Amino acid sequence: MMNGNPWNDVGFKLQILCLILAPSFLAAGIYFTLKHLVINLGRANSRIQPKFYTWTFIGCDAISIVIQAIGGGMAASGGSLAAPGGNIMTAGIAVQVATMSLCVVLAIDFGLRTFRNRQKNYVLSASNAPKPVSTHFLLCFTLSFATIFVRCVYR
Repeated sequence: MMNGNPWNDVGFKLQILCLILAPSFLAAGIYFTLKHLVINLGRANSRIQPKFYTWTFIGCDAISIVIQAIGGGMAASGGSLAAPGGNIMTAGIAVQVATMSLCVVLAIDFGLRTFRNRQKNYVLSASNAPKPVSTHFLLCFTLSFATIFVRCVYR
């Protein structure tokens, strides 16, 4: 679409839509992964139940997308709604940053508590023992979380 005319309005809007939605889907994958890490490494080390990682954070991301869409619609309509629309879009982005910030805090807290309680976890019976997780996987998970978070804050 944009290769023939880089100022194509439809192509530009599609690009903006993808830039807004893609990180939310990647973040949703991270929330699901964090939920399963909590389930496998020890629910006792988490401050919230595993199911609330997905319900809370994906719900908040959906709310932030709706807020951004409302603001974007107002800004795109021009006229007297352009300035308030931009402010509403910024508020939607702030909700997304706050959501990811809370998730980062809970993930770090879970990681620290799991690390501190690792000796206790191995004392558990074999049926309740935490399952091993690859260090490579944890590093990649942390890197992906960090890059999406930085992108969210930068935006």
